[in-house]
Amino acid sequence: MEQQDNSAQNTGRRVNRVLCGAAYMFEAILHRNVGFRYAESHGIIAVAWLMVFLFFGVDYDLRPVLVFGAVFMVAHAIQRFRARARRKHGDRVHSYYCGDTKLSRVIPLFSDRSLKRFFEPLLVGGAGILLTCWNEPLAALFMLGGISIFVTNHMTDTRQEQRVYSMHDAMIENRATADLYRGWFGDDH
Repeated sequence: MEQQDNSAQNTGRRVNRVLCGAAYMFEAILHRNVGFRYAESHGIIAVAWLMVFLFFGVDYDLRPVLVFGAVFMVAHAIQRFRARARRKHGDRVHSYYCGDTKLSRVIPLFSDRSLKRFFEPLLVGGAGILLTCWNEPLAALFMLGGISIFVTNHMTDTRQEQRVYSMHDAMIENRATADLYRGWFGDDH
């Protein structure tokens, strides 16, 4: 049973990694302060996604996809440069941090978490729907990005909530154990 759980977790991690690559194509543009390992690992997968769209979209005009790919590559290079500069100067950003959304400057009423979970997927996916009448491969890329942003942010939040519950449970267990064995070593505090 435990081996099945590990297999399911590994499959979930792989799916998450592939979806994070699709989401990163847009996060590189929409976010700032991205962690250096996040940018490097997901940038490679994002380029693979672009190649898939270019390979399977041969019957369409792919110039808009190429332009978007160029915009992404520039944004990715800027993210990597800034992440390395922050790291060099000792800034303490988690290396796998997906960044702060730039939408928080435009929509200050909502938290960064809400903007990432709901507004970014709507913005990217909605742009994809609007692009369907102009260029289908680019529209599909944007819709994939919107779905990926939604799924990966919810998966990340779920994982963090589970971690917080585990930390809380461990704190309760440690207090109970400390209370049970208090005085064993001559300290009655």
